[in-house]
Amino acid sequence: MKQLLADNSETETILHTNNDLQEIAADNKKQLKTKQTSGVHKFLSTFATIFTPLIPGFIAIGLLLGFATLLKQIYYPAGLPTEATQQTFLVHLILYMSVFSEGIYTFLGILIGYNTQKVFGGSGINGAIIASLFILCYDPARHNRLLLQYEYLFQLHH
Repeated sequence: MKQLLADNSETETILHTNNDLQEIAADNKKQLKTKQTSGVHKFLSTFATIFTPLIPGFIAIGLLLGFATLLKQIYYPAGLPTEATQQTFLVHLILYMSVFSEGIYTFLGILIGYNTQKVFGGSGINGAIIASLFILCYDPARHNRLLLQYEYLFQLHH
């Protein structure tokens, strides 16, 4: 019986030691958290929240445009042919890849506006609309109200 009581007091000592260690760990965690709430950390956290979901899009755009440029440099170093008789499947593929990658790259800015507005507590749709007005160069003074980016994209010069 004396041995059992002696073991019991030893167990209580170990439990008190574990509780002390947990308190020390909790205090250390609080100190680390206070260091991580600096202005720089908050800025980087906000920046990461906005751009991290878009990383696959940037990678896809880079690959698509890279392959289009590579094919163009390998098969048509002097430039793509403009005559209809010389327009092959490869020429069309290069053009489609270029248009899609540039178009997607343009609209990633709208997604950045959406994510930014969501991070700062607003409606994501409002952020997307504001970003689209900046990115697509909307000019309300124009009579035909075309977006300048579409004019450039589809070569609609007047």
